[in-house]
Amino acid sequence: MANATNRGNRSRSSIKILLLGDGGVGKSSIISTFVSRHFSSVVPGKMTKVRLPPDPTIGGFIITTIMDSQDGDGALISAAEAIDSTCDADAVSEMGSTGTSTDSGVGGGYLLDRVERSVNFGGGIDHVDSIILVYDLGRIETFDRLESHWLPLIERCYNSKLPVIIAGNKLDLLHHTSNELNRSHRQVIALLQRFKFVRQCIKCSAQNLRNVDEIFLKARQSVLYPITPALYDLEKCCLADNCKRSITRIFRMYDVDNDGLLSSIELNAFQKYAFNVQLKEGDFKGWQKLISRHEDREVEAVVRDGKFTVAGFMAIFDIFICQNRLDVPWKILRQFGYDDDLKLHIPRSLYKPQNLQHTDKDILRNNDWNLSASARNFLTAIFHQFNSAEDGTLSKDDILKIFWVIPGASLPPWHPKRAKELFKRSFSLPVSSKNLVSDVASDVNPSILNSGESVENCKLKSPIEPLAFSDWMGHWHMISAVSPSLTRAEMYRLGHIENPSTIGLFRHDNSSASTQARQRITGSNLSSSTETRLWVIGKRGSGKTTLINYLRSTNDDNISEDLSPDRGILTLPESLSKKAATSFTSVRTKSFTASSKGGIEETETMNHISYLIFTEIPGIDLCNLEQKDRDMSELKSQMFGTHRSNRTSCDLVMFVFDPADTSSLSYVKEIENVVLDDNMPRVFVASASYDGSTSLENAGLEMSHQYCESIDLEPPILLKEWTRSKVLDYFVILSEEVL
Repeated sequence: MANATNRGNRSRSSIKILLLGDGGVGKSSIISTFVSRHFSSVVPGKMTKVRLPPDPTIGGFIITTIMDSQDGDGALISAAEAIDSTCDADAVSEMGSTGTSTDSGVGGGYLLDRVERSVNFGGGIDHVDSIILVYDLGRIETFDRLESHWLPLIERCYNSKLPVIIAGNKLDLLHHTSNELNRSHRQVIALLQRFKFVRQCIKCSAQNLRNVDEIFLKARQSVLYPITPALYDLEKCCLADNCKRSITRIFRMYDVDNDGLLSSIELNAFQKYAFNVQLKEGDFKGWQKLISRHEDREVEAVVRDGKFTVAGFMAIFDIFICQNRLDVPWKILRQFGYDDDLKLHIPRSLYKPQNLQHTDKDILRNNDWNLSASARNFLTAIFHQFNSAEDGTLSKDDILKIFWVIPGASLPPWHPKRAKELFKRSFSLPVSSKNLVSDVASDVNPSILNSGESVENCKLKSPIEPLAFSDWMGHWHMISAVSPSLTRAEMYRLGHIENPSTIGLFRHDNSSASTQARQRITGSNLSSSTETRLWVIGKRGSGKTTLINYLRSTNDDNISEDLSPDRGILTLPESLSKKAATSFTSVRTKSFTASSKGGIEETETMNHISYLIFTEIPGIDLCNLEQKDRDMSELKSQMFGTHRSNRTSCDLVMFVFDPADTSSLSYVKEIENVVLDDNMPRVFVASASYDGSTSLENAGLEMSHQYCESIDLEPPILLKEWTRSKVLDYFVILSEEVL
C-alpha cells in the first residue's frame, strides 16, 4: 500500500481504485458501464485494468486506474494469514530478545507492505488507494457479508487506513416496501458507525447508469480529500487537533485588527482569496444563523458582536465535513500550504536573506537579522491580544495559547524542548531562562555549584516564564540573531505574512493597533528600539558566563555581591557545551525632543529600548593545533561569512580576560589577531576575579592597558569598579556608535 499512506495532493500522480465484492454482484458491469457509457448484458468475469486520463476538475493531472477483481477475498485471506504469521514471528523474536511479549504497535497496513515484498498475492490488492465494495441490493446475503466478511478482512489487511465506498448495485431491480427501505437505511447507518473507514454508501444501477459516475467520483475524492487522521476524529466526532490548529492559524492571518474576531470585511478577504468569490452580506448573515445552531455554549460562542469567533470559523469547516463535502476544507488547507498530514509548507523565500542592501554599511553589519516593521507590529499586536490580564505581562497560559497553533510541542521556539531541535544546525542556541547556561563548570563560582541542587536537576527544569513586553520582544530579537530564517519561519507558523497582498489582504496596516498596544503596555509612547549583537569571547574559566549572567540580572550592586548561590546560575558539564549560547538583556532609556506648537515650546519624552544580545563563544583549546585551526576558521566564517560579500553576524566583540591569569589575555589577543579585521568594533573587559589592585600592581592589567593603548582602544572595563547599569550604559553608547 505504498500509495495508501498520506501523500499530499500536489505530489500525487496516480490513484488506484480496486473493486471488491461477492461473485455476481455486478463489479465488472459497473466498470464496463462507466467506461463505455452503455450497459452490456455480457461482460468478462474480470475486466482488465482501465486507465482514465487526467480530469482537471478532479485532482488536476492525476491518472486514475480502475482494477476489477475475481475471488478477491482469497487474495485478502492469504494476505491476512501472512500478516498473522509476521505478527507471530515478531512476537517470538521479541520474546527471545527481551523475555516478554509486547504489542509492537505495527498496523496491518504496514505489515502488508512488508509481506508483499516476498509474496505475490494476486488479485491486485497491493498498492491500492481506495476500494469500492459492491453488493447486490436484491440479495440480502451479499449485504450481510459486508459486515461479517469483507469489511473485517479489509480492516485487517489495510489497518483501517484505506477509504472504502460501498456500492449497492442493481437498483433498477429493487422493489422494496417502505418498511424494508427503513430497515435497510438503519443497517447502513450501523455499518458506517462500526467501520469508520467506510466513507459513503451509494445505491446505483449499472444497467441505467444511475449513480455510477458518483461512485467513482467519491472513490477518487476519498483519496484526494481524506477524512482521517489529520482532518477529523471519527471517534470523538469532531475536528482533529491538528486541523483545529491549522484553522486557527488561518483565522489569525485574516484577523487584521487582532480583536480575536472575523468581521464581514475580514471574512470576505478570506473568501475572495480561497475561492475567488466575493462574500455577499446575505451569505455572511446566513452563515451566522447556520453555525449558531451548532453552538456549544459551554465551550465558546461562535458569534460575538456580530463577528465570527475562532469557534465559529471552525464550525464552518465542521459543517462542510458533516455534509461530506471534504473537498472544501481540503482546498482551503492546501491553498494555505498544508499537506495531507497537515504539515505546513514553509515558503523557500523565508529562508533567503530579506531586503538585501548593497551599500558598504549594510554589507558590513548584516541587517538581514533585524525584525521587519511588519514583524514587530505583528508581535506587538499578538502580545496585546493574548495578554488576558491586561497587565503588560504574558502569563504561562497566554504564551501557550499563542503557540498552540504549532503542532507537536506547542512551546515558544526559545524553550529548551524546542530550541535544541529547531536550532540544531545554527551556530548557537538561544537561552530562555533568567540565567545563562555556562559552557564549563569552571566558569562559575564554586559556591554556586554547591548550592544544594544538582546540575542534572537544573538541566531538566524548563519552566515557561511570564514575559513582560520588553522580554517578549527581546526573545524574538534573540532568536532572530541566532537564525533570521528560522525566526521568519516561526512567525509564519503563527500566522504572520510579511506581504499581506499575497493572501488577498491589501490593507494589513497594524501600525495604529500596535501603537495603542504599546501605549497600554508601556504607559507612554515607545518610539523605537535598537538591537546590538555582542560576541563574548574568553578563555575557559575567565568569567565570561558570570559576566553575562550579571548583566542579565536585575541587581545593580557590585558584581561580586551578585554571585551568591540563590542567583541560580546554571551550569552544564563540559561534554554538553559544544555550541555557543545566545541570550539578551534590555536597557530602557528616555530621550527628549523639543517642538513648537502655536508659538509654545513643548518637550516630549520618548521611551527607547536597547536590546543587547550576547553570544558566548565556547573556549578554544589553543594547545591542540589541528583543532585550534578548525575552530578559528569556523569562528571567522561565522563572524564574516565564507565570502567577502557576506555580512557580519556580530556588531561588537567583548573580550573577557582574568587579570590574575595573563594567559587569558594572551588567549583573547590571539583570537583577535586571527579572527577579527580592523573594522570590527571591540572592547576588553577585566573580570571581577582580581583583587582590586591597580594596573601598576597587577601584571595582567598593566599588559591589557598597554595593549589597548597600542591599538588605540579605550582602557579595559574593570568590573570590580563598575556597577551593572554603568556597564550596560557604556555598551549602549558603544552600540549607538556602531550602528
